[in-house]
Amino acid sequence: MTRAERKLYLVGKGRQDKLEEKKWGTSVNGRLSPALRKEINCFQDWLYAIQSVFAQQHLAYQTRFVTDQDLTPEQIGHLELKTSSQSMTSRTTANQMRSAGL
Repeated sequence: MTRAERKLYLVGKGRQDKLEEKKWGTSVNGRLSPALRKEINCFQDWLYAIQSVFAQQHLAYQTRFVTDQDLTPEQIGHLELKTSSQSMTSRTTANQMRSAGL
């Protein structure tokens, strides 16, 4: 993993209604309560709990729920990968070896 220079996208699958109906409680001495910390077992729950408990504070991240209808080709965009001459040579060599039966 490399460090994010501008943004870091954490992607997971969850149900917005389930996360919103959960009772996250309140902070204890500026932290999530010990009982809640013992209960949380995935990064999504950690982030959503922090966001819910500290809703009045400015957090350094945002949560956004995306549905299947939001995942259109126009919304997703297109990524073009640049290849270096070294990787191109490696692929060519691998293809040549495969064709030669090596």
